[in-house]
Amino acid sequence: MFSSSQRSTCLTVAFVILPIMQLTQTTQQISQGDLEQRVTLLGPREITTLGQSFNHMAQNLQHSIAEQGRQLEILQQTNAELHRTQQHLVQSDRMASVGNLTSGVALKISS
Repeated sequence: MFSSSQRSTCLTVAFVILPIMQLTQTTQQISQGDLEQRVTLLGPREITTLGQSFNHMAQNLQHSIAEQGRQLEILQQTNAELHRTQQHLVQSDRMASVGNLTSGVALKISS
């Protein structure tokens, strides 16, 4: 059968090294933009606690990026509205200038 050190090595691989490798792989997937990835929580308490913290961090990152997207959309809409308002004000100013010019010409003609 297996010696004590072989069993210990197998347990270390199964409960420590493999979960850490999975965490590393999931970290790489998230860093490449796959924000849906989560760690499967297996192993000793310390490993599962690390996995829970990682999953929580990934979820917060996903929510933050989504919120930034919503805020960007709001800013773009506000900017477009400001641009429309500015164009309207420029047009109103031009019309007022034409009106003033017309009034001035009419006064000169009638004098």
